[in-house]
This record gives sequence, C-alpha cells and structure tokens, in this order.
Amino acid sequence: MIWALIKTIIVKLKNKKNFNSFLHKYQTKNSHNFTFPVNIFNLDNVSIGKSSYGPICILDYGNIDAKVRIGNFCSIASGVTFLSGGGHSMNCFSTYPFYAYYTNKIEKNTTKGAIEIGDDCWIGLNSIILSGSKIAKGCVVGAGSVVRGSFEPYSIIIGNPAKCVKKRFDDDVIEILNQIDFNHLNNELITKNIDKLYSPLDLNLALEIKAIMEASK
Repeated sequence: MIWALIKTIIVKLKNKKNFNSFLHKYQTKNSHNFTFPVNIFNLDNVSIGKSSYGPICILDYGNIDAKVRIGNFCSIASGVTFLSGGGHSMNCFSTYPFYAYYTNKIEKNTTKGAIEIGDDCWIGLNSIILSGSKIAKGCVVGAGSVVRGSFEPYSIIIGNPAKCVKKRFDDDVIEILNQIDFNHLNNELITKNIDKLYSPLDLNLALEIKAIMEASK
C-alpha cells in the first residue's frame, strides 16, 4: 500500500514538473494574448492571436497534423475543448487503438484537419470544437455546443450538432466588418473609441469605425 502511495506521489510530481516546463514555453510564445493552457499539447501546431483570452484545452493525442488556429480578440470560456486529433479508424477490423496498447508504435489516430477560429469569436462555456471546424470571424458559439463543419462570419451557432440560428448583423453591416482587420486594433485606438465599441452597431457606426481603423494605418 505504501509503495503504491509513493509511486502516485512521484507521478504527480513528475507531471507537475512537465506542466511547469510546458507553461513556461507557452507563456513565452503567447505573451501577446491573455490565454493560459490547462493541459499539455503540441505547441508547434497551435497559434493564438493578439489579446485573445481564456483557458486553452487542446486534445491532439500526439497527431502531428492536428492544428489549431485562433484569431485576435477571441473570448474562450471555461470548459471549452478543442478536439484536434484522436479520431479512430472506422474502416478497419476494429476501432480499438491496438498500436497504443499492444506495441511500441505511435497510434495512428486521425484528424479531419485544422481547427480555425477567426477574429472576434466568442466560444461559450463547455463547448467542444471538433477537428476540421472552420468558425469564421465574429461568430458566437453557444454554451455546450458541439461544433463540426464550417460557419459563415458573424453566425450565432448553437446545439449538438451545432447549427447557425441567425446572424449577429444584417449583411450590409457584416460586409463592412469583414473589411476591418482586428490585427490593427491597439491600445490607443481602443481607449480613444471605447464608447463607439460599446454602442449598438448599425451601418453608420460600422462605417465610422472602419474609417477610424483605416486612418490609423
């Protein structure tokens, strides 16, 4: 009994050391945003834009092609999981991962492609984003949704499987917003125009914000 306890303690200490090392690398790569990791994943396959915030949980299961790209100014709620790898083959004798448990070979888990999240997306509490999902600029994903597939800019996405229930704005406003590059937003622009950023958006305000952004370039 005591040796089992000691072994458990050793494993926990090792895991903590590994995570602390990973955390340091993560923070160095992501000093331009406010995100933080909740698990260890392949940092080389992940990019996160400016000022995005929230916990990042990525399950890639060691798949070297399991990529995740998150844009600028995104809001990631607690419990969100990006499932970028870990798929099982369904056209073989069994879906069981024999390589992982019966050999020394790396398991051939599958992915349906990169997860891509555009600028200004809000991913709600406990959502699951599956591999191959393309969530365009300005989308909102409702809490608890399971997302697969592609969604147009400024969609409100809800359910399991998630579907677009409506757009955040009229098409003419979305057309203007799609011309605005969130990468050019900076501290000065935000603080000077904070009232405009919190006002209900219509076509005139969208055009005004676009003009402010273009003048700052």
